[in-house]
Amino acid sequence: ASPVFTGNVGIGVTPETWGTNGDYTGLQVGTGLSLYGRGAGDEDRVGMMGNAYHDATNDRYEYIGTGHATHYAHSDGQHIFQVAPSGTADAAISWTTAMTIDNNGKTSLSTVSSSETTDAFKVNNNGSNNWCANFNNSGGSNSIIISAQSGTGTVTHHQFNNSNGQVGTIKTAGSSTSYNTSSDYRLKENVTPMSGATAQTKLLK
Repeated sequence: ASPVFTGNVGIGVTPETWGTNGDYTGLQVGTGLSLYGRGAGDEDRVGMMGNAYHDATNDRYEYIGTGHATHYAHSDGQHIFQVAPSGTADAAISWTTAMTIDNNGKTSLSTVSSSETTDAFKVNNNGSNNWCANFNNSGGSNSIIISAQSGTGTVTHHQFNNSNGQVGTIKTAGSSTSYNTSSDYRLKENVTPMSGATAQTKLLK
């Protein structure tokens, strides 16, 4: 018969003090990996964590050791990805939800403060694919992409770059939209002197 364990289990490590009432039952592998299930009535709530466990005494998530923590939870049909900054052993964890995939397939992303990049979301196409991203709306007249900014000040919604740097932007200010392009003499071809410019200008009415 397969073995049945009534408490928390550690493989290669003594497990932390998880709850003993069955609300959280944990399996720890090595010094950082944690898998958990919930009690009766919470069959659809399970998770996997890095450097984290659910403490029984304080009834909260805490760090196993010093370092960052991550949490991938399956809860009520959702896939929830959470992160936390570096902390110390047994200190309380304050999770930030970085991404959620709902049961209906909708996905939401949240910006997490980081000194490593200024991009909240970035797609790199390093292969032979034609597109980095392809948005297809089969719902008719509904919006495909909405770019919004709180407030009415000048803000850049889209910036266009190539190997020469920034070559165009789309900005809004108040109730107006501006489409801005750059003009670089270094990119011009077939440049010739213009003759009769004054006469041509006088013809304008």
